[in-house]
Amino acid sequence: MSSAQTDHSSSVDGRNLRRQRNRQAIVNALLELYEEGRIDVSAALIVQRAGLSERSLFRYFDDLNDLYQTACDTHFERMSKYAVIDAYTRGSLTEKIEHFVEQRARVFIATRNIAIVARIHSRNIAPVHEQLQRGRALLREQSLVHFQSEFAEMDRTQRLAVSAAVDVLVSFESFELLRHDQGLTVDEIKSILSLSLSKLFSKEYS
Repeated sequence: MSSAQTDHSSSVDGRNLRRQRNRQAIVNALLELYEEGRIDVSAALIVQRAGLSERSLFRYFDDLNDLYQTACDTHFERMSKYAVIDAYTRGSLTEKIEHFVEQRARVFIATRNIAIVARIHSRNIAPVHEQLQRGRALLREQSLVHFQSEFAEMDRTQRLAVSAAVDVLVSFESFELLRHDQGLTVDEIKSILSLSLSKLFSKEYS
């Protein structure tokens, strides 16, 4: 390879690296602003936080939807570590409920500000709406798998009723209501959710 070819290749690699770095800086800036609870985030504010010029935003992203989609994917990947349930599907019902409630509390506390912003913007920003639906579907599927042995003992009507109740009971909205409307502590919420889940899965209830 000639010196000219080497120089050209290095130049291209440098531009690609700079593009990737600046794209990530913009995504990080948007997520940071949302994590701070900022709702109305302008393009100017995003690039200012990223330390870039305003015109650079659309140099690195096709449009705002492209930016939102990339930010959603990044946030989903970062938050996946909180979504792991300890001893997934294993243990007694009491142990499974404990691990399940711990995981939900961990997720909802870690994602609170962005979760609130996402719910506000989900009606108008398609990637945010899709990400919200994706997250809810993941948590719903987790509960069905984690408690699969308990659900297997129920008939179809019971299974539908209990799975729907679990979905609502241990949702972000319920956690938010208990913590910030009723003013309960996290430990109090965990106790309430654990007791409620125990009742839902009890043979007397089912």
